[in-house]
Amino acid sequence: MLPYKRFDTTNCRRIGHVLKAFRHQGEMLCLFEENEIPGDLLTEEFFFFDVGDELVPFHVGMVRLLDEHTAVMKIDDIDTPEKAGAFRNRAIYLPSKITSSTISEQISLQELAGYKIEDKEKGELGIIENMIVLPEQTLLRILHHNKEILIPAVEGIIVKIDRRGKRVYIDAPEGLIDLYLNQ
Repeated sequence: MLPYKRFDTTNCRRIGHVLKAFRHQGEMLCLFEENEIPGDLLTEEFFFFDVGDELVPFHVGMVRLLDEHTAVMKIDDIDTPEKAGAFRNRAIYLPSKITSSTISEQISLQELAGYKIEDKEKGELGIIENMIVLPEQTLLRILHHNKEILIPAVEGIIVKIDRRGKRVYIDAPEGLIDLYLNQ
C-alpha cells in the first residue's frame, strides 16, 4: 500500500531529474536541483516520477549521495540498465508537505498506533497510543513517562511518516511539549 493517494505538480515539488542509467543493476544517476536535496532524502520510501501527464510513485530501494547535487538511486523492480534507461530525463518529485487531510485520508488511524514519535527539538517522545478524532482536528495521543502529550496532526507539525521504521517525525511548536511535561 502506497503512503500517498494522488499527487500532481500542484502539491509536489520538483527536486531533480534522472540523468541516465548507472552501472548494470538498474541504478540511475540523478541530478538534484540546487538546494533541493532534502535532509531526509536517504530515508524516503517513495519518489514520484513524471510519467506522461501524471506523477507516478515508485518504491525506492536505495539512494546513495555522490556529492551535493548528484545521487545514485535504485528503484525496486528496476533491475536492468534498459529499464533504468526508460527513466532518463524524467523529473523527480516529492510531496510539498504532509497535510492533515493527507494524513486522515490516507493513513488509517489504527496504522499509526504503536509508531514511535520523534520531535525535531525534544527527540524521541514515546509511542503513539492512539489518535483522537475531533471535529476541528485529529490529535496524536502519546504517553511520555506516564504523562499524556497530545500533538495535533496538522500541516507544519507532522514532517514525515516513516512506515518502514514505524516512526512519525514532528516539528512541534515551541512550548507545546513542555506544556504537557511541566504539569
